[in-house]
Amino acid sequence: VEWMIVFGNATAYPFRHAATVAAMALGTGLVHRSKEHDETLARLDKKAEGEARKNQKRQSTSVNKGSKGVANASTLKACTAMKAKRDLVLQKIQLIWTDVFRGRYRDTTPAVRQLCMKSLSSWMRAYPEMFVATEYLKHAGWLLCDPSKEVRREAFAVVREVFACKDYNLPGPQQK
Repeated sequence: VEWMIVFGNATAYPFRHAATVAAMALGTGLVHRSKEHDETLARLDKKAEGEARKNQKRQSTSVNKGSKGVANASTLKACTAMKAKRDLVLQKIQLIWTDVFRGRYRDTTPAVRQLCMKSLSSWMRAYPEMFVATEYLKHAGWLLCDPSKEVRREAFAVVREVFACKDYNLPGPQQK
């Protein structure tokens, strides 16, 4: 990822473009992996809760009434390992977002800006719980006023897709 950041900030267009393509592709893969980790973690949490309830029922019939049940050690260990994996993937996604995307979405070349919008659209489709948020949507909104019609079209497609999907939990107006 580090070399993508370095080349993504190069003054030569071919290096910038190639690094951006690579970083956006890596980001897409990481977003899909993070979503998989979240789904696995949800299953493990549900399993741990079931085990805890089962153990609590066993303990309620014994002398230790009122104590809470605990899940199996293997399930808790698997949850901890999955959280660590997910956190590592989220760190890499955040690194790509802050050091590559936020610099390249306003690149001088329309092709790079358009690539950033396509990637953002893909990320929002893959992991709406994370990317359908003001922090990410505002970048698409800013590019609605881009001088290039291709970039505006891609930014509009992102916004249209978000508002057309009723499953997305859209952020509301900020409360004062």
